[in-house]
Amino acid sequence: MTGKRPRITRQPRVAQTDETMGAYLDHSASWLRLHMPRLIAAGFPKRDALLDGWDLNAVDAWLDRRSGMIPTERIDLKKAQTSELEEAFGVGQIRHSLSA
Repeated sequence: MTGKRPRITRQPRVAQTDETMGAYLDHSASWLRLHMPRLIAAGFPKRDALLDGWDLNAVDAWLDRRSGMIPTERIDLKKAQTSELEEAFGVGQIRHSLSA
């Protein structure tokens, strides 16, 4: 007979209260309420009415953008890949007699 399987525990993805969201940011709920207009003006994720809380992954992404860990400008992926290929392999730089 097998024993009980261990329950998988994970951190919650949604902070449902001001207290939880404030604690996630290492502040109090009153600090969060006081600073929320400025936070939202700076791009902080708004409370999701359907989820009844804040998506902590969205909050983490916002923090990463503010700290410079994630670039804020959009990257043209096709242009970046083409540029990398040209640099690494000389793609698009060599003219052959057949490419007239």
